[in-house]
Amino acid sequence: MKPFDLEAAKRGELFVHEHAPDLKSRFIGFRSNGSIVYEELRAPRGANEISWAPAEALRMLPRKVERWVNIYRDLNGNLSLGDPYSTADLAGIARSGSGKAFVGTSRVEWEE
Repeated sequence: MKPFDLEAAKRGELFVHEHAPDLKSRFIGFRSNGSIVYEELRAPRGANEISWAPAEALRMLPRKVERWVNIYRDLNGNLSLGDPYSTADLAGIARSGSGKAFVGTSRVEWEE
């Protein structure tokens, strides 16, 4: 897992404590000693607990990334992929001037 990223946690991205990697947590704030205060998401409704730990003991969860790529065919029949775009509309705009035989646009997803 990636090191704790305070700015990502402030934006709402979930993280875990290194000793409880299956227990997702959400950022709340800071204690006066600098420790991170967070809510442990133990149950869908209620039963969540407030805890704190130094940032060094926390890890960010992988983040899913979704992008759109155009698929092309060259004169030999080989397929190739274009650059990834954040939306299908942007991928569509990019394919208009490519000069290659367009096959389709596909959604791709990975974790960072």
